[in-house]
Amino acid sequence: DDFSKKLDGVQSKIKDLQPAFQKMALVGTAAFGAITAIGVKSIQAFADAENDMIVATKAVDNALEAMSAKGLNKIQKEAGEGVDIFEHLRKEMNATAKAAIKLGFDDEEAALGFSKLFQVSGDVAQSQKDLKLAMDLSAFSGRSLEESVKAITMTYAGGGRILKEFGVQIDENATATDILNEAQKRVGGTAEETAKSFQVQMKILNTEFGNLQEAIGAALAPMVLKLLDVVKPLLERFTAWAEANPELLAKILLIGAAVSALVAGIGLLGMAMPAITAGFAVLTGP
Repeated sequence: DDFSKKLDGVQSKIKDLQPAFQKMALVGTAAFGAITAIGVKSIQAFADAENDMIVATKAVDNALEAMSAKGLNKIQKEAGEGVDIFEHLRKEMNATAKAAIKLGFDDEEAALGFSKLFQVSGDVAQSQKDLKLAMDLSAFSGRSLEESVKAITMTYAGGGRILKEFGVQIDENATATDILNEAQKRVGGTAEETAKSFQVQMKILNTEFGNLQEAIGAALAPMVLKLLDVVKPLLERFTAWAEANPELLAKILLIGAAVSALVAGIGLLGMAMPAITAGFAVLTGP
């Protein structure tokens, strides 16, 4: 009848559109997966960066607490009357870290390096100078900035011979200041020179992209924290229930696995049905 013809027409059109629907589903699934992956990586990048900056800030704070009144007064004069010393140091640390990006170093790693060097010298300008030397040592030797910062702190503590591992020959009997001055003569400016290379330019690009991820993660973090506030109590309740009912949980999981297997079997059977019915049609046909 007329209704059957219209229904057949609709079904035919839907069948014709199935390839387009499949493509839309694939594109939508891929886009959702990509956005989710970016979100997860961005949140993780932000969490790592935030943790590094917390450690660096705490190290500076500890150094201030251990500083003499004379040292505090010196920094106060540098910061200016009425300026909070800690905020002044934090800004100096952040500015120094941002400048390190242009030389191919991660800004959070540079901030950590500055904080460790400040703990040793208690002087902002000296810490910036020492960090610059650490970056030159890193560029010269191929060692990490963290290792280079550690080498400088060890030199201050009397372990200047470690600089030989970085390819810098020094007089072990010299004072720490003389050793570091000699190291500056030998490797100074290396970081700026290598920053022009393709390899370091790619490192700078990766760092900038990483900072973009951190910014995205920072924007998403408040929403994730709100979601965790909702999810955590539910997880705690479920964990408590699971610990109190282990046998029942095992049965539920077994039943769930069996149902999943059954559904999968039915799905496979459903996929095979067109071929089966076609075969019966051939066998029973005229």
